Amino acid sequence: MILYKQNYDPVTLSLDLEGASLKKDLEKTRIALDVAYSGFNNCTDFDLIDSYVYEISALQRRYHYLTSLLEEARPVASPKKRRFILPPSLFQRKRSHH
Repeated sequence: MILYKQNYDPVTLSLDLEGASLKKDLEKTRIALDVAYSGFNNCTDFDLIDSYVYEISALQRRYHYLTSLLEEARPVASPKKRRFILPPSLFQRKRSHH
């Protein structure tokens, strides 16, 4: 009797560091993580529970790694130059009341 069947093969989750492929790998990892959480929630065997815990941990690390790669791959925008405009009241002389 099969309690839960996974819809992905972990071997096919290879890494490609291209921008579009990286997004696809991130999506595959997110789906695999959802599947692992679902399997964990539906599991009753202690050995399978341990297996899902390790699998979820590994997928979470992979997901964080991929998100960090994606953030590094984004082009950094040059900071905009800010102009500070001082209010004219700072340049007005205060009149003495003598």
